[in-house]
Amino acid sequence: MQIINNIRLLKHSIKVAVLSCALAYKLKMSINQCKNLFIAGLFHDIGKIKLDQSILNKKENLTSEEFEHIKQHVVLGVELLRKYKIPERIIVIIEQHHEREDGTGYPNGLEKSEICIEAKILRSADVFDALTSNRAYRRKYTKRQAKEIMRKEELI
Repeated sequence: MQIINNIRLLKHSIKVAVLSCALAYKLKMSINQCKNLFIAGLFHDIGKIKLDQSILNKKENLTSEEFEHIKQHVVLGVELLRKYKIPERIIVIIEQHHEREDGTGYPNGLEKSEICIEAKILRSADVFDALTSNRAYRRKYTKRQAKEIMRKEELI
């Protein structure tokens, strides 16, 4: 089961990396920003390899304690990537990819201009792929449904 989970995580990360890079290109961002986003997309969920896999694959709603456990993937990933001397800008993008404009995100509760543009792009790509992919707890949404959900949540 662990191998299947790692393959799912890798597939998701590749899709997020490609989508993030495509969005950056469409927004006429620099080649360096596109490259950083691609790399950040590949590694944005790496901290999940250190989490309890039974919680990651749970079919029912998560308890608040389980959700707090899942949220630790960002900090765990950043710690791991710093050990391997990944460039700081990429680490910042990954660290901020679950932050929200209104300050309700994690891990640092950043808001608006405190969140780098690359992290906002990575978040959008991450959410879009998550919504348009089957999960243990629900079937995938269509692209149209995903866009509508993201509009309601003010993610696009």
